[in-house]
Amino acid sequence: MPSSTLAFPETDPAVAASFTSLWHGWHGVEEGFVSIFTLPGQKSMFVPVADLGRVIIENGLDELTYVGGGQGPQNLYHSVGVYGQRPVKGRGRASEIAWAPGVWLDCDVKVGGFSGEEQIYNLVRVLDAAGVPPHIVVKTGPAGGHHLYWRTERVLRGEEISDIVQKMWLYASSLLPEGVSIDRLVEPNRVMRLPGSLWWPKPGSGSGKVGGVGGVGGVGGVQSQMLREDSSWVLELGVLDRVAAEPWERWRKAREEAQKRRREGLSQATLNWSEDEDLVDATGGLKIGRWGLLARMEAWEIEFNQDVSWAQILEPAGWVKANGPDDEGRVSWMRPGEGKRNPRSLVTDWQGSPHVAKLMSDAPETGLRHLEDAGLPMTKLNVMAALYFQDNIHETLLRWYKVRKASRGQGETS
Repeated sequence: MPSSTLAFPETDPAVAASFTSLWHGWHGVEEGFVSIFTLPGQKSMFVPVADLGRVIIENGLDELTYVGGGQGPQNLYHSVGVYGQRPVKGRGRASEIAWAPGVWLDCDVKVGGFSGEEQIYNLVRVLDAAGVPPHIVVKTGPAGGHHLYWRTERVLRGEEISDIVQKMWLYASSLLPEGVSIDRLVEPNRVMRLPGSLWWPKPGSGSGKVGGVGGVGGVGGVQSQMLREDSSWVLELGVLDRVAAEPWERWRKAREEAQKRRREGLSQATLNWSEDEDLVDATGGLKIGRWGLLARMEAWEIEFNQDVSWAQILEPAGWVKANGPDDEGRVSWMRPGEGKRNPRSLVTDWQGSPHVAKLMSDAPETGLRHLEDAGLPMTKLNVMAALYFQDNIHETLLRWYKVRKASRGQGETS
């Protein structure tokens, strides 16, 4: 009988090593660690940035791709920022990132995102004409998504990283037609697909090389490449400040206005709670002053967190639990609405901060995007207020307080 050979798509370590040299290694900083992350395996490997290219060339990517512990072929990702120390647990936090080589954008072809590759290329042409062309353009897979990277004139460090990435996101978003959006991925511990690796929609359904062009059903013959690599210039932060000035100012004012509405709500709370005999005296005046009221609200939020689960908040609004809890307690939720839905639209219940969620979707159907845009934390209270009470946290607390008080009263008399 003739022999047969099962051909697996090949990774391209040379492309991956070239990319990491052009991105992580560009500034010549040799301190720190880069995360190589796998999905669906969710394994993190932290490689010294000074050794990253050599390690990729010497070890290749096939073992990481095809030895998935029974979970099928793996997608490979890299951290855009560099960790100061090797994280002790998990994938590492944003606060553990020491520096980043520049800024980035994730342009996805999806409902609410780009309609196709050509629309992404139109954005790149506009950025080119504006004098801020991306240095590196990577096609991430057959779906048509692309990652854009800019190396800045100096290394970005600490808390400034997210702000500077946000400026590029705001500027690029301002160039898009209505109905088209770019995911707001500004966290420096963000992972993005590693060029030279293989794109897998799900185990067993096909592949296409990152940077290549191919059908989802193919298993080979897909060329891997970075579509652009320009080393002739660096992005000056002053230039970014100039082109992003108007959208940055609009965003800053919108955030201040949202925060102002929250502060002013405290005065409204005085009126809202005037019916509560625990807070008013016989004449209808408050028994406690504004600071006392604020302290009472903070105490109530602690009790609210303990009393109300994420499931109680999300499920009535149409959110569906997708996965979890994992080994760190995290639960993934799929947003409500139509179209292609990310099973990790929202992540809750992380052991390190169980009452604060992480929004992973820009879709308007989440009803939560404005919280992040306004710089407000995704706490249980803020999320419940956004989903049910038009962002009125005081009304939210009042409703919860009265329901809890009534239920306790029934319990005492029953």
